[in-house]
This record gives sequence, C-alpha cells and structure tokens, in this order.
Amino acid sequence: MLYVETELENKELLLPFGGPVPTADSYWLVQPEQRAEIPAAHQFALWINDQARAFRRDVSNMRGTRR
Repeated sequence: MLYVETELENKELLLPFGGPVPTADSYWLVQPEQRAEIPAAHQFALWINDQARAFRRDVSNMRGTRR
C-alpha cells in the first residue's frame, strides 16, 4: 500500500507525471552478522523486505504492469 493511496483515490493528490518511474537505484539492508541472530532484527529484515515487495507490486499495478 502506498502511503498516499487514499489521497490518490480521493483525487486529493495527483500524479502530475504519470506515476513512479523505474530507476537503477537500489536499497540495501545492511547489518553486522551478529545482529542477524537477534530475533527482532531478523523479523525486521523480513518485514522490510515484505514492505518493499508490496510497494513494488503496488507501483506495478498503478502502471498496469506486473513484475
């Protein structure tokens, strides 16, 4: 879900340039190896990965494409 999904649906916010544009930019989750053993850190990594996938799916749906 996009942070501004409701505003876009209600026409309170417009996408003036036709929506997000794919780029070659990437984001990485980096942590010390010993921290990966901490359950909360592991759960956070799983959560943030799920959020990124959902965002990418939402953007693809907005553009009418699937990835």
